[in-house]
Formats: sequence, structure tokens, C-alpha cells
Amino acid sequence: MAWLERTLARARGGRSVDWIVVSMHQFAMSSSATSHGGDMGIRETLLPLFDRYSVDLVLAGHDHDYERTHRCAAPTRAPCCGRRWWDDDLTEIDSSKGTVHMILGGGGTSSLDDVFLPDGSDGLPTAFVRTQRLTFKANPDATEVATWSAVRDPDTAYPYGVAVFDVDPGALPGGRTTIKVSFFHTPTATAAVPFPAPVLFDSFTLHRQRSDGWGGHRDSLAGAGVGAAAKS
Repeated sequence: MAWLERTLARARGGRSVDWIVVSMHQFAMSSSATSHGGDMGIRETLLPLFDRYSVDLVLAGHDHDYERTHRCAAPTRAPCCGRRWWDDDLTEIDSSKGTVHMILGGGGTSSLDDVFLPDGSDGLPTAFVRTQRLTFKANPDATEVATWSAVRDPDTAYPYGVAVFDVDPGALPGGRTTIKVSFFHTPTATAAVPFPAPVLFDSFTLHRQRSDGWGGHRDSLAGAGVGAAAKS
């Protein structure tokens, strides 16, 4: 934890890093029916750090499916996803206001277990959750309303999946930088179709302002020989 906080603080505290992407095996949130459930220990331990240092994206595995959350901030027992998650734009996401969590577990298995828990009577997704911290038991001990779940791929005809990340660093200091995420799912190869074409299932764009703005903005412009434009 000390190493993680030092690393996140150094990345977010400077002007050379715009994007912070965390990769880990176990997830904080999942609504898979075959899952062990979201882990409260991970939420209470890691999510406050992700929030404090404005982590943009968390990539996890473990479950053999695809799911992504609304942007999540203020990690409580049921993480608040966005200030008003139901108003979130699911295609253009300002990641400086919260972290998007993704489960990308279809890259190395043909197991058709990307089945999700049924929605509740209110139409909202549900999920298992382990409420005891640091208990590595096989079964979850509670369920929750998964207000954090935004997009799920329930189609078991496409067991494999891969995501492509296109980063645009932006053109100007302090300007807008983006990551376009495209998730493709793919059927199992057969003798007749040994290379099945991937199918685009989900696409969204994260955006934030570059970290070399503010005081570094004019310095960068002056160094490029456009001092007069910077002063104006």
C-alpha cells in the first residue's frame, strides 16, 4: 500500500503523466452470476487511493466476461458512481471526476460463463458482494443493487473478447487528451471459420485535461517561440 500510494502520488503530482491506468486481477465490482462477488476489502483499501489520486481506469480480470462501470468516486459500501450516475454519458466520460472499472476476462478462455445476475424488481442490476474484509472464501455473503454497473456483455455466443485502446495525447499544453476504448467480442474458432471476425460490442472515450497546463502552459508556449500568443 505504501508503494502504491507513492507511485500514484508521483504520477499525479507531476506534469509528465496524464493518464493513470491500474491493472489488477481481482476486481472491486462485478455482477457476474458465477462470480465470488465484489470485494469489500478491495473497495475499502484501494478505492480511496484511486479516488484521491484521480485514477482514470482500472482493468481487472478474474471473471470470464466483459463489464464496465459508470465513473466511480467516493467509495462507500455501495460505491457512488459519478455524482449522479444516472446522468452519466456512457460514451464521453470525464475521468477526472471518477474512475471507470472494466472487467476484461474473455481473452484466454472459451468458457461460456459470462452470465449475469438478473435485475431486481426496480430494473437495476444486482451483484454479489463479500462484506467481510480480507476473507478469501469461495462464496459471497450478500447481494447489492449494482448501481455502478453500466455495460455488460451477456451474449454467450461470443466467449472471447479483447479491448483496443487508442490514446490521443492532445496537441497543446493543458489541452484535452483522450483514450478511446473499443471492446470486441469474438466467437470460438471452428474448422470452417478458423479466424472469426471480431464484432464491436462497446465503445467509449475517456477524456481529461493534460497535466502540463496552468503554470507550465505559458512556459511551454514561450519555449516554442510563441510568447506573444501566450501573453495574449
